[in-house]
Amino acid sequence: MDRTAISGLTLSFDREEVAAAQIIGAACERSVPLIQRLWGLQTPADCHVYVMTAPVKFAFRSSQWYWWPPLLLFWPFWYLRS
Repeated sequence: MDRTAISGLTLSFDREEVAAAQIIGAACERSVPLIQRLWGLQTPADCHVYVMTAPVKFAFRSSQWYWWPPLLLFWPFWYLRS
């Protein structure tokens, strides 16, 4: 997984998601200073943004391990629905 620092955030992404990471990184570069200026909020010290464009990767990487069996069980239904 590749990482880059943008506006106080750590942007993490797989190599095949470089195009999406560039779009998200550009949005972060514009929005973080705007949020700081308008609302006075600072970026958390250890803030990570994960780029996940594939539904399977998103479902399994963003969930705890104990959610994996139900995800595997119901995945065919979600796939047929989309």
